[in-house]
Amino acid sequence: MARGARFLLVLALLAALLAVVFQHYRLRKPRLWTVEELSLYNGTHEGLPILLAILGSVFDVTKGRSHYGPGGGYHHFAGRLQS
Repeated sequence: MARGARFLLVLALLAALLAVVFQHYRLRKPRLWTVEELSLYNGTHEGLPILLAILGSVFDVTKGRSHYGPGGGYHHFAGRLQS
């Protein structure tokens, strides 16, 4: 296979991969949380992640359990809507 043809093949495969990834993320529907659902993710349940909602965006802050979990300085904000 010629060098130029190999380059075009790699480029086409990369474009196809990007198209598949883009479709996957584009087809995802936004997750709508109720206040009651969000309150379950405040760090008091060991198996559940800790979520923080700010201005309509929900963030997983589980890695900061020492800050957002029970006894942490920011625990008051976890599992609640902060607008």
